[in-house]
Amino acid sequence: MKRSILVALVSMLCANSVFAQSYAGISLGKRGTQQWREAAGTVLEPTGRAVPVTVYGGYRFTDMLALEAGFARLSDADYATTGGETSARSGALYLAGKATFAINDKLAWYLKGGVARNFLVLETPGDREEKAHNFRPMGTAGIEYRFTPRVAAVAELASYGKIETPKARMRHNVLQLGARFDF
Repeated sequence: MKRSILVALVSMLCANSVFAQSYAGISLGKRGTQQWREAAGTVLEPTGRAVPVTVYGGYRFTDMLALEAGFARLSDADYATTGGETSARSGALYLAGKATFAINDKLAWYLKGGVARNFLVLETPGDREEKAHNFRPMGTAGIEYRFTPRVAAVAELASYGKIETPKARMRHNVLQLGARFDF
């Protein structure tokens, strides 16, 4: 019994120290380029678009170096095509290293570099669905302002790459504003 309690306490302390180095955040952005190409060669702009949202989490190895993973829903759009209403949903999953450089105790800038798996799902008239995905390098440059030791506002310019099909092209370059929470 004493051994079980000791193992449980050590496990909780280890989990707490790992959790203490982690962070999570959410950002809203301004969308990248979205275009639809008709068979006749006409290029259409979206009739409706959703706001890009990115959620992420990371682990800090030091105050300067971290590893981050995230999901970004980037370029959801609707198009009024000659065949009818068409919807495009696109985004990316990413894994990146992050280097942070402090300017002072509240302000810092950072760079992220890694790989993103971009995806695109087209829903065309007649209930047809077309899917595409690829892996691309991704990069981000950003700045963070700490309100408290555990809460920071972030602003970043992120490039997750691009994805295209014969009918649609999405360029995932996003200006994002958000919040990060350190544990």
